[in-house]
Amino acid sequence: MVVLGGNRQDLTLWSSVRVILLLVPVLLALSQCQFAEARSNDSKLKFMSWADPNTADWDRKLHISGIRMGCSAEPVNCMKTAAIIMQSHANGKLFLSVVLKPGELEGNATEYSKLSQQSPFLEEVGIDDFVGQYARLFTSGSGDPVATLSSVVNGLKSQNKNLHFGITLYENELDSPYLKEPKMTAALRNGVDYVHLFLIYRSNARNYESYVRKAKEIFPNAKIIGGVYAYDRISYIPCAPSDSRPCTAQEELALFKQALEIELRLLKNGELDWMEFFPGAFGNEATWNAWDRPRICPGRKQDCIANTQKLRQALADAFSKEVE
Repeated sequence: MVVLGGNRQDLTLWSSVRVILLLVPVLLALSQCQFAEARSNDSKLKFMSWADPNTADWDRKLHISGIRMGCSAEPVNCMKTAAIIMQSHANGKLFLSVVLKPGELEGNATEYSKLSQQSPFLEEVGIDDFVGQYARLFTSGSGDPVATLSSVVNGLKSQNKNLHFGITLYENELDSPYLKEPKMTAALRNGVDYVHLFLIYRSNARNYESYVRKAKEIFPNAKIIGGVYAYDRISYIPCAPSDSRPCTAQEELALFKQALEIELRLLKNGELDWMEFFPGAFGNEATWNAWDRPRICPGRKQDCIANTQKLRQALADAFSKEVE
């Protein structure tokens, strides 16, 4: 990806169209296995994964009660697909990522607000890779970006005050001018209900708690969702912001465990509202449809799959100690 702060530019430039890519495999997976019954919405610890289908066993292990998916289709079609997915997640919540496209999303936001009244599973409509998408509004000359974003947030609340607006951020974006006056007003920052906070660099794991505090300062009304990259990122991004060297497999695992330990602690003490796993495909790692993308794992596919499975085993081990 081209790092504009957005950590999934290569992966989730297509997350906005992910519903089209995922529709067939999701429906096939649903026909072959039942997802674990979602935990109660009142559960203290809440976990979500992206919509790449997990096996039922992994859904149980991870107590999945939320799904995040991207969609660039018309709102009514996105919600039809979402309804199919959520049939197997009783009492679950859906977090929908859409494209920040001026002249289109404003009207779609109002439509999502209407549709959410008949779809109580819809928890959030949000913007993935927010800073990158928002910055492009300023450079593209497409009207007034502040007014566009205000219309989106107001549209989402227009028919359903309980529908939430969320954004994805990375630790290297917390000082971005696109999160400050005049590019993002206090009213807009106050209108953010959820911040999905991911680490772009594994080596920054030890600082994650400070990033959570910073995000809460910027967005005082937002609940923070702890993002977990549960896949091999060795080829995708350097290990540290000041070093072009990739992580070794040993560093990747150790730093993943360090971040996971911190996030689980923050989730337990209420500083995080959810934990979010990207990608999904737990138990289906070998068939994840992004391995062959140029920057994800060039020339290392089998190693990437094996390393990802090790990361996920560490996740399962942590859950057996901290969550079960």
